[in-house]
Amino acid sequence: MFVNQRPMLSDVGEKGLIRTVLADYATTARENQIDDCVVIELSERLGIPGLPNIVYSIDHPGLIDRPLPPNSTWRFRGRWAAACTCNDVIAMGAQPQGFALDLALPKDIAIDDVRDFYQGMTDVLTEYGVVIEGGNIDANDRFETAAMCWGTVSPEGMIRREGARAGDVVAVTTPIGLGWASHLLHRNGRFAELSPAIRAELEEYNLMPLGPAEAVRETVRMLPGEITSGMDLTDGLIEFLDTIRVRNGLGAVIDARSVPVPPALAECAALLGVPPQVLCLEYGFDTPRMHGYTVRAASWEKVSEIFARCGWPLYRIGEVTVEPRLSWRRLDGTVLDLPRLWWDPYGEADIVGRWTSDIVRALSEA
Repeated sequence: MFVNQRPMLSDVGEKGLIRTVLADYATTARENQIDDCVVIELSERLGIPGLPNIVYSIDHPGLIDRPLPPNSTWRFRGRWAAACTCNDVIAMGAQPQGFALDLALPKDIAIDDVRDFYQGMTDVLTEYGVVIEGGNIDANDRFETAAMCWGTVSPEGMIRREGARAGDVVAVTTPIGLGWASHLLHRNGRFAELSPAIRAELEEYNLMPLGPAEAVRETVRMLPGEITSGMDLTDGLIEFLDTIRVRNGLGAVIDARSVPVPPALAECAALLGVPPQVLCLEYGFDTPRMHGYTVRAASWEKVSEIFARCGWPLYRIGEVTVEPRLSWRRLDGTVLDLPRLWWDPYGEADIVGRWTSDIVRALSEA
């Protein structure tokens, strides 16, 4: 019997496709230089010293189901498209400068909904100081977006995915897990069981998904190179840690005792019946707020002070290790290996079931 041996996308996944196909053509997908943005090193390209690097990102933002205030769906969609696309530029230390959008729309959509969508985009872009430079609108059978954002950063300040060193601090830019927790409760029909104050807090948290643009920009301007690596956590914290392992040959340990647990996360965890700390090990439902960075230990205080001045507490949750092992230190001090868990391998599966099995059962306190 003839058996088709041709590998399929389902066999290699999104990241595998980048390494096995795109890497043959695109400089941004080389094994030693995979970033979410295209980087144009102008000084090198043009032979003129002192020019900034141009960083640009092209994205196809997908929606994440989450509880929102009434009548805010289309405006949130616009905010989400703008925030997700700008996010990769921000995570590399660049100041976003311009934005363009290709928008496909079904013919039965209301014009007011389209206007709400663009107003949502403008909400985010205004916060970042970015202008909409153009784009395309196409009457289609369904709603789809493809967006591009570009920005600039000094060569010495640019943050790439490689660069982490043993002893660096692992830090994140928001208490992780709020988006995931609110999604789980919403999906299970239990969001209304939260106290009114926490419900309102989470709806507001979800509604305006801004990233730490000013904090990152100021850090790379004042302390270039002290953030040694980083990325937005679109696919969750564990993928970022695996990037440190693959790109730098190092490991990382996350300390449950250092994971921030604000009141909203604690109340969600109580309803879900899970330890609040494990909610940080999720698939990226807090993006675009959530970035992961490694910071030189000697510069930690200075870097965290800059973030705090810009209104973004930076949370120290772990450390880069020499041993290429990704691990979780429980509250009782026990150290366990972290399961492989991010969106790419599990996107088509029962993500809640897999999360419960791979994370909650594996890492919960005995």
